[in-house]
Amino acid sequence: RQPTAIMFVVATTALADKLALPTLGTSPLLAGEAKAVQRGKKIALKPDANVRLLALYGVGDQSTSLRTWVSKAPAWCETRLLELPGHGYRADEPLPPCAARLNAPEPPSALEEQRAAWVASLADEVAPLLDQPYAFYGFSFGALLLYELCLELDRRGAPPPLALVASGRGAPHAVSFSRQRLADVQSYSDEQVLEYFATAFGLS
Repeated sequence: RQPTAIMFVVATTALADKLALPTLGTSPLLAGEAKAVQRGKKIALKPDANVRLLALYGVGDQSTSLRTWVSKAPAWCETRLLELPGHGYRADEPLPPCAARLNAPEPPSALEEQRAAWVASLADEVAPLLDQPYAFYGFSFGALLLYELCLELDRRGAPPPLALVASGRGAPHAVSFSRQRLADVQSYSDEQVLEYFATAFGLS
């Protein structure tokens, strides 16, 4: 993750200097940030920054895994961490249907509709923060969601991000296994899933 973060800082520092971007001013809290404040956590907003970086982690992670970015980001960059339902500070909320445990395999079209609804809810959440220059950083599944979020924001006529930095994932069109393989995985029992992760990734 770190080399990608450095690349973003170098690229957008040059961009910020070149464009002489205005300061961000105040903005509302994201859903996860509001939940964090309720638990007594402080959110480091930077109204004098020039670029807002919205960051999203991988599917099995939470916003705290990227929290060091908040303290290490340069003065011109306000880092905002998206939190997905069912994760981190939003753990009390149900997972979106396409991310929850399935009682039976679902057709790809149903999962695509569910993920589209998830992306639409993300678009609703970030919309109030897009009135000033912003960028996205996504890791793994977070990169895929933010790519789809960019497409959704474009459909809505929202201003585009300065950059979308994808890390820990190949290009969106580079599917790593076939639909048949996906159907096989969907039919696995819990024991088979655990065995798969133990074999493929060495996880106990």
